[in-house]
Amino acid sequence: MAGGGPGAGYSIGIEPEVREWLQQCSLPEYRAVERAADRLAEEGELLPFPLSSHLGSGLRELRVGPVRITYWLAPGRRGCAADCLPQD
Repeated sequence: MAGGGPGAGYSIGIEPEVREWLQQCSLPEYRAVERAADRLAEEGELLPFPLSSHLGSGLRELRVGPVRITYWLAPGRRGCAADCLPQD
C-alpha cells in the first residue's frame, strides 16, 4: 500500500493505529483496503464517491465497504491514513 506503482501520484503514510488495524484484518478485507489505497495513490483528490468522501477542512475518508479510513492529502503528493472506523 505504498502507492509506488507505475504512474503513482501519491505515497501513502499509515499511522500506527491504522497499521495495527490492518494487521488484524482478514486477507479479503486487507486486499479490499489495499485496492482502495492503491486507487487513492493513483487518483488522489480525484478519487470519486463512493470510494472517497470529503469531510471538510481538508479531511477525507476512504470508504471500503463498511469501513471508513480517515485521511488527508499533504503537500508533496503524500496521503496520510489517520484512523479507521468500521460502520454499523
